[in-house]
Amino acid sequence: MKRRPWGLIVGCATTAIGCAGFAAGLFDRLDAYGLDVHFQWLSTIESDPRIALIDINDHALQSVGDWPWPRRQYARLVETLDDLGAEAIVLDLVLSEPSPPRSRHAGLGPHYDVDTLLPERGSRSDDHIIYDDDELREAMIKAGNVYPAMFFRLSPPGLDREAMFDHAL
Repeated sequence: MKRRPWGLIVGCATTAIGCAGFAAGLFDRLDAYGLDVHFQWLSTIESDPRIALIDINDHALQSVGDWPWPRRQYARLVETLDDLGAEAIVLDLVLSEPSPPRSRHAGLGPHYDVDTLLPERGSRSDDHIIYDDDELREAMIKAGNVYPAMFFRLSPPGLDREAMFDHAL
């Protein structure tokens, strides 16, 4: 009986196509969908009514404004949650750079401010400059139960990864 190589050829071609699709990310969406279905229908973990998730979704963006939000918005959120008696506040946000200062004009009320990069008429003193990062820090200290997100690199100290990759090329 003569062996036919068609089975091997079809198997290798199917494997090659599958590997190429996987490398191109064609199955990522299918994997995410499968994970969603698993948690929606097969998860046995009951939700805890003591935990509230405040999500930044389309409705929040329409209500508060475009992303990224000023840090004063987060400060107000922390203050509100603290006033409501939250046991812990976890901010899953990476605030990697300082926010630019804004300036409060002497003729406007406390809720009005202007961008410090825009020219103002009249003189401006440093007393009117507001740093949203300071407001957020003060709200977090006052609450005392805020846990911000952190990120770090997984490399030994003193190792410059960019230089290592440049040297390899």
